[in-house]
Amino acid sequence: MTSERPEAPLFSDGLGDRVVAVDNTAGDLLQILRLRPTLLSVASFEFALRERTARLANFRHAYYARVRRVDRYPGGLAIVSDHVEGTRLSEILRVAAERHLQLDINAALCLVRQLVPAVALLHENARDVAHGLIGPERLIVTPHARLVIAEHVLGSAVEQLQYPREKLWQELRVALPQSAGAPRFDHRADVTGMGLVALALVLGRPLRGDEYPHRIPLLLNEARARTTPGEEQPLSASLRGWLARALQLDLRRAFTSAPEALAAFEEVLGEDNGYVAGPVSLETFLSRYIASLLDPMAPSAAFASASGSSASAYAAPPPAAPVAVPPVSAPESPWHVSVRDVTAQPAPPPRTTPPVGFAPPTPDVHRAPVEPPTPPRQAAPPPPPAPELFVTPPPVVTPPRAVAPPPAAPPRAAAPPPPAPKPVAPPDITDLIGALDPKAAPIGHEPLFNPDAPFTAHAHAQAHAHAHAAAEPARSSWRRIAILVAVLVVIGTAAIVAPRMLRKAAPTAPLGTLAVQTNPPGAQIFVDGVEKGLTPARVSLSAGAHILELRGRGVPRVIPVTVAAGAEVSQYLELPQTPATGSLLVQSEPAGAKVSIDGVERGVAPLNVNDLAPGEHEVVLQGDNGNVHQKVVIQAGVTASVLAPMATAAPPPASGWISFRSPMTIDVREGGRLLGTTDTERIMMTAGRHELLLTNETLGYRATRAVQVPPGKVTSVAIELPQGVININASPWAEVWIDGKRIGETPIGNLPIAIGGHEIVFRHPQFGEKHQAVSVTMSAPVRLSMDMK
Repeated sequence: MTSERPEAPLFSDGLGDRVVAVDNTAGDLLQILRLRPTLLSVASFEFALRERTARLANFRHAYYARVRRVDRYPGGLAIVSDHVEGTRLSEILRVAAERHLQLDINAALCLVRQLVPAVALLHENARDVAHGLIGPERLIVTPHARLVIAEHVLGSAVEQLQYPREKLWQELRVALPQSAGAPRFDHRADVTGMGLVALALVLGRPLRGDEYPHRIPLLLNEARARTTPGEEQPLSASLRGWLARALQLDLRRAFTSAPEALAAFEEVLGEDNGYVAGPVSLETFLSRYIASLLDPMAPSAAFASASGSSASAYAAPPPAAPVAVPPVSAPESPWHVSVRDVTAQPAPPPRTTPPVGFAPPTPDVHRAPVEPPTPPRQAAPPPPPAPELFVTPPPVVTPPRAVAPPPAAPPRAAAPPPPAPKPVAPPDITDLIGALDPKAAPIGHEPLFNPDAPFTAHAHAQAHAHAHAAAEPARSSWRRIAILVAVLVVIGTAAIVAPRMLRKAAPTAPLGTLAVQTNPPGAQIFVDGVEKGLTPARVSLSAGAHILELRGRGVPRVIPVTVAAGAEVSQYLELPQTPATGSLLVQSEPAGAKVSIDGVERGVAPLNVNDLAPGEHEVVLQGDNGNVHQKVVIQAGVTASVLAPMATAAPPPASGWISFRSPMTIDVREGGRLLGTTDTERIMMTAGRHELLLTNETLGYRATRAVQVPPGKVTSVAIELPQGVININASPWAEVWIDGKRIGETPIGNLPIAIGGHEIVFRHPQFGEKHQAVSVTMSAPVRLSMDMK
């Protein structure tokens, strides 16, 4: 029997394995991240992952590897992204440290100069979104010296695991700054990740598990700037200070966001003329990196010691007939090809596989042919099973190099050489995900890209098989023909009998119905990542928990639903269209000032200007005693306000600001006019007392607050949500946890709970555990009943 193994991953880390496949529809290369099963132990992990993926579905940039979707396969989840040709930065640093390749300071700063603007772009386009997992393992360096960030949708999902800082670093290589409570995956976490990447690049090696966080200050003090000639100089004070602020060593001076770090980094490069963060230094380092991988000394020596002849590692063998692969039955994994009956042909010598995306030059190496050993005359034992050849992208397989043929049997008539094997194309993505077996492919599997010992085990096993092939040249041919005929008979019989038996034995899975309606209709329906048509629609689903995703106008909506067998669940959602522009209310004291926005005159204050593009705008108010210039940031669907005093002298400020702290989005109104939402960082108000109306129509929340705004200052307002009522029951009974806190045993009646979303867990010693997500509102009490049987 031959051992069946799944395909070797392209890259592995604490998140899972990455493999490459081909999209059968468009022919694009895709990269699939198969997540570790341990990450899926928390029920909210998948929900957070799908919600973040839907949220960033329209966020596309050359700095980021596009995430297409999240798919389910037997045993776990897979993230499908566009494949980026290149090598992970962690692999480059590892090889550089092992082979003593010097990464000079200009090449390191070239990568940092690409990383910081890329993260700043994400922070500016999605102000409440962070990558959260920035590290060398999630950064790809392309052959053109360009940096690409991968897997930017996983931060919120990993945050649901609630790992401590030490576990996040040791298992996932995720660095988070110190915080009072649980670790937060926010903008400061991204800045910390950027700082650690920059420190590793300056050091020229990856950081070890015992170096973060306690040895980071010592490593920063020991860091030196390496130049191309090999000289070492101390880091400049400005660069060392920037690294310290990015690493959050002093929280009082630390960067809080990537745009702030970007502005400071550009100042460092402008002040220090000795640093040239250009692509020339990085391209030079990459060329030396590729040359070190193609160095024939290390792989040749290893092969020579295994074969017992040092000269054989360098000899140029005479030409031999190409290897012919006979047709075999379809393997379990679409990523490997059987070479069971190829023992009659010589095996190619091992070759070093460069990283994906780099085109290596062919080294000019020559050696004298080596005479193979004479096979023994006694009866040879039956040949062992031939090894399995695992074919992994890139999709072109080079023909094997010829070696000296073994001694032949008595001469026979020359037969025409069989045709050369065709290149093996990467598998289709749908076949790949369906054939994944998480039990057969442990996370600890050695990655495919291992320049120290590539494919030596397979080559040695093939050479061992060829030694037995010469013992029985004629008898094996008849044996293969007989085996092939027997296999064809068995396959034909099974093809006729198996469908009949399966039709009789296949049980019918219990189904339920999900009815989905939206206003307006026509939204795309996705259930567990699979498209189910357009609303309104009725979808038949297997009983159990599912993830419903609706894509229409505005931001996609992700909702967890539970379908019972034989029952129908209805979902109705309003999908309001998100406006593409914002509005600006301009007021002046006294009224009558002329208003110009971005150099275009708009009218006289007070003035309401609509259809302004999102972004920063300059507002100029012209009065009799001077002009007032202000800059305002416009957000889509939000009305911003500007109140400018037009006084002659320098009176005290006539306006102030209000800042809200709320766990959810709440509209802020005054006198029936919408001022903004609690998500806005600051809302400008006239100085004095204001009666504000706070509303959230979805939760039925409505409250009034009286706020005194002092001139020229920011007033902070904390909003505490009121409590609703929930009634919980279970059959026969169950212990109840709400948001991780034990409440008691059912029945539970009239339990006060804060309005908003909550996760409820039912546990029974005999019937196990069930999860349910509910949304508590002020309109009516929530009644929840769970059947534990």
